[in-house]
Amino acid sequence: MLAKPLFDVTFTHITDNTKAQRAHLALHLQRKDTDLLHKVTVTDDVTKEITSYIVSKPFTNNHIFPVGTRCFNAYDCQTGAIVLLKDTWRVDNYEREGCIYRELHKAHVRNIAAFITAGDVGYVCGQTKNFSDVPEEKRPRVHYHYRLVLGTIGTSLTHFPSTWHLVNAATSALIGNVLFTSPRTLTNKPMLPQRIGTR
Repeated sequence: MLAKPLFDVTFTHITDNTKAQRAHLALHLQRKDTDLLHKVTVTDDVTKEITSYIVSKPFTNNHIFPVGTRCFNAYDCQTGAIVLLKDTWRVDNYEREGCIYRELHKAHVRNIAAFITAGDVGYVCGQTKNFSDVPEEKRPRVHYHYRLVLGTIGTSLTHFPSTWHLVNAATSALIGNVLFTSPRTLTNKPMLPQRIGTR
């Protein structure tokens, strides 16, 4: 099951012309794209606050298997800002991405995206109870429909104006990774070479 606007009932077509016009201007959409605007809500998994966003086409949707991840430039209905909305299916028993961002900000780790909200949408794929007679090792992994909203929209490292920008981006990512894996911040585990890099 993939989280697509055409089939996902949590993506609702915009009927408020005022909001649609504001989102249209903020997202710099062509007039032919106005019919593709959808409203999306996120219920924060800590505060339980519900926030709303308006999205058009995803700018990345090549992660079809296994978690159907897509990212959108989203119009924040609360602030009018353009934010990043990630729509995906998280794997059960893995640490939630939103929780990681909360911990990073709490520890004052540098060079990370601004966190706004995150939470489960409410749909589950591959529930364990549906495979109660199947041996544990043969059961499919359980996935939860999940959304993450960040206040920072990054730029692909394949598009940079100079090597100075590329080197500084890599350096910032390295600093953030070192701080994240430092025993003085979040974990007592030593820094592993494979964890260094950009994503």
